[in-house]
Amino acid sequence: MESTQEIPKLCLAPMVRVCTHPFRLLALRHGADFIYTEEIIDKKLIDVERIVNEDLKTIDYVSNKDKSVVLRISEEEKPKLVCQLGTNNPETVVKAAKIIQNDVHSIDINMGCPEFFSIHAGMGAGLVKLPEKARSILQALTENIDIPISCKIRILPEATDTFEFIKTMQSTGIEHLSIHSRIREELSKGFAHWSIIREVIQNKDITIPIRANGDCFSCNDAVEIKRYTSCDGILIARGACHNPAIFNDIKDHWTTVSHEETKEEPAEDPYQEHKKPLHECGLDKLVEEETKLEEFKPEVKEGMSKNQAKKRAKKMLKKSKKDNSAQNGTDGKQSKTLARIIETRNHGCNKVEILSLCQEYLKIAIEYGNRFGNTKYTLNYMLRTHKKEEEAFQRVNSARNMKEMAKALSVDEFYTEQVAERPVLISYFTDTFYKKKNKLKRQKIEEEE
Repeated sequence: MESTQEIPKLCLAPMVRVCTHPFRLLALRHGADFIYTEEIIDKKLIDVERIVNEDLKTIDYVSNKDKSVVLRISEEEKPKLVCQLGTNNPETVVKAAKIIQNDVHSIDINMGCPEFFSIHAGMGAGLVKLPEKARSILQALTENIDIPISCKIRILPEATDTFEFIKTMQSTGIEHLSIHSRIREELSKGFAHWSIIREVIQNKDITIPIRANGDCFSCNDAVEIKRYTSCDGILIARGACHNPAIFNDIKDHWTTVSHEETKEEPAEDPYQEHKKPLHECGLDKLVEEETKLEEFKPEVKEGMSKNQAKKRAKKMLKKSKKDNSAQNGTDGKQSKTLARIIETRNHGCNKVEILSLCQEYLKIAIEYGNRFGNTKYTLNYMLRTHKKEEEAFQRVNSARNMKEMAKALSVDEFYTEQVAERPVLISYFTDTFYKKKNKLKRQKIEEEE
């Protein structure tokens, strides 16, 4: 007997520094239906050179300013690659999208980043509070770009405000909309509010396909998100870092788990915190506290430069937020509670072979000349939630270059073979290939003159 519940589109969600070329390929090869790039600021993308890289068989978008690789794309991922752009300007984002549109499946606009720098530049989650600006950005793209356009948002503290914002975005003709079901002030803490996604999809005035984002760590989670919200797709972020093979795991176990979910209801719903109505979650208080903290201005000591004052303000703000979390009993408490609940609802899925997945990731990173610093960051992220692999985590953390990293994860033989065959890889690991190439070009011009 087959499950009557269709598997939603399973997507690798955009994550800064993680969703670079090798991790996207890893997710794709383990069943992701769509893979998102990390957020790329439109102003950065309009100042690049598109280069066909014969060494790596990739398309490289290289910064004209510092010759660093802004984006690397391979043919394998093009049909499923979503480029996420950060913007606050319709004209600039159209220019950026025109540069990239022939190498990706679609363009997504970031309306969910909660970081201070993004919000105060009128980008990311800041756009959710600027509906007319957000509308003008999407309208400009749907009218001028030939590939599908979408956006990923965060919810607002009031459900009705979220509904109105989505209806405005829907009017621009975008293909779909993704919802990270937390408000900006929550960052990634606490429980995602699946209840609001359900309400959005049940709203008769909202007809656009909706993709859900927030707290999908297993097949059980995916089945429940789909069953409860009726979403069109699921974007997986931290769950994919913990287990990059989660996409195929969900597909492999979907029928079994979805049948289990239709049996007798458990005495206590493990997802009850996700299903709480928004007005019962105390979000107003959180917004008020965060606003006070952001307005906090520490005393500037005499003789301080503007830079020193800025650094001190940032440090004091961070300390105030930490103290505030401790006073409210939320400093790590909710995340630990969530971890325990995840453990109880993760039955019936494949055991996460994280070391094997890390080795696979590293081989891709070596093969495609990924920058060492980015490779190390991603491996640390993958390993840090696996307490049993503390030793491997320490080895990775101690590596100072790609050769040492290969040794740390026992792929040194693969590294040696690849570098022997293509010595140029070493300059890619340090992201100096295009810098050196540009320097030689300038020297040649000077000699000719």
